[in-house]
Amino acid sequence: MVLPQIAFVGRPNVGKSSLFNRLGKKHHALVDDRAGVTRDLLYTTLALTAKDHCLLVDSPGYREAKAGLARLMLRQARRAWHDADLLLLVGDGLAGITSEDEQLAQHLRKADRPTWLLVNKLDDGKVAPATSFYALGLPVFSVSAQSGFGLNELRAALSQQLTSQLKQIEQTVDPDEARFALLGKPNVGKSSLFNCLVGEERQLVHHEPGSTRDAVHLPLHHGKWTIRLSDTAGLRRKKQIDDDLERNAVAAALGTAARCDLVIYLLDSQQDVSAQDLRLLYLVEKMGKGLVLAVTKIDRLRRQQLAARKTALRQQLALVGHANLILTSATRNWGTHELLQTALNVRARATQHWPRRQLNQILAAALLKTAPPLAGAIRPQLRYVHQIGTQPPHLAFHGRRLHKLPATYMRYLRNHFRTALQLAGCPLRLSFKNDTNPYDG
Repeated sequence: MVLPQIAFVGRPNVGKSSLFNRLGKKHHALVDDRAGVTRDLLYTTLALTAKDHCLLVDSPGYREAKAGLARLMLRQARRAWHDADLLLLVGDGLAGITSEDEQLAQHLRKADRPTWLLVNKLDDGKVAPATSFYALGLPVFSVSAQSGFGLNELRAALSQQLTSQLKQIEQTVDPDEARFALLGKPNVGKSSLFNCLVGEERQLVHHEPGSTRDAVHLPLHHGKWTIRLSDTAGLRRKKQIDDDLERNAVAAALGTAARCDLVIYLLDSQQDVSAQDLRLLYLVEKMGKGLVLAVTKIDRLRRQQLAARKTALRQQLALVGHANLILTSATRNWGTHELLQTALNVRARATQHWPRRQLNQILAAALLKTAPPLAGAIRPQLRYVHQIGTQPPHLAFHGRRLHKLPATYMRYLRNHFRTALQLAGCPLRLSFKNDTNPYDG
């Protein structure tokens, strides 16, 4: 379902991201006293009434630029107003109107979109906006992202303005919506792959590591499925992060992964797996998230090199040897269909329920192949198994003296059930419960 879009635009550090967070009631956008913190287009759903919703968009601060990262940020800001149904130009009520505000207002008139002016930072509502703001000839709203002043009136006006465009959507999260997060180290190609998957340039791409700071969420469609895809900041080792802003971005990336169904972890085809990669993959496993490994930038390797690289990566990724490894190239659009289909298959298996009879047949085959080792003079006995949870699947084993099972045998059971249930890329949790018997040692 396509929702009408409302976009915040304005020069840097006027409070666009603060208003975005306050209206959206979520801290998706990073906020800092420095200008230029927001670098990408951020999206969240805004409930205007109990039934009416729209898509709220935050954009980088508008500032003329001719090259480099600033130029790419300018392109993102311009994309925001060309895609929007209504533009909210944000001004600084304390600083007053500037020549940049006037220049931006002229550009917005050419975009031929309804535009309102939000005069921000009027915290107590007692200070009237400078009369110079009215000279722009736009409807003016006095607001404060910090105190919430004027936001109820703004919300009501937005609802009235977009009545003809608003769509009815469910109030609860669609259980059929798949939520995937792109994760990996800086400059591995997350934003390029994100843009390729969603089919347009939504994320800023630049050779400077760390150009993505916010976690960005956007829906896309793959067959009958709706997927909410999240791009995240590149994750470096903690001792390499000496900036509070970047530290917050890393925390947001891990938080995004925790809220998703599955992680697509990116690895550069031209680099070996690092200790940091293994640490992050371990965290994904501990979170109980489905996992698909995407090897990026394969267009830079020759065909003879690909097989060797895939073998080397498999050896280095023994920690997550169960996960599918997909070769991709964002610039050539290679492997993207397979990547999404594999991720959907992993999610489907993670949400599946298996009948107790099937699980106990698998257990019987495992015991026939390899019995539990002796614990002293007595062998632990596994009597039956049943499923107690999903996402990830969770199996509970019952029997006698199961506390004597060695870790190696528990790993054997996990691998046996993962293979039998076709759980590639899906974590599997096992619990062991002893039958009550006072004579068990």
